[in-house]
Amino acid sequence: MIETESLILDKAKFLDWKEMYHNVWSQPERARYMDWNLTTSEEAARIRIVKTIAFQKEHDTYLVYEKSSGFSLISSTTKTDSKDGHQYDLLRYKLKL
Repeated sequence: MIETESLILDKAKFLDWKEMYHNVWSQPERARYMDWNLTTSEEAARIRIVKTIAFQKEHDTYLVYEKSSGFSLISSTTKTDSKDGHQYDLLRYKLKL
């Protein structure tokens, strides 16, 4: 887990499927510029979270929780290397780790 003043980055848990489905995976505006497709059913979201959990075991990726909204899931992100150290690609404006 990684924590800042406004965000928490943590590995996915199965119970996260519903919030990720409603807040992220089923939202066309979230998928518009991303390299993933919309998830169109709750069953597909349950399958997707299982795949996400498995992927995160082998990769430095996280779900993003926003503290100000009561720890709502708002995104996912991947840790990447950059010239000035580690940065999180979707959150560069908020995190510089």
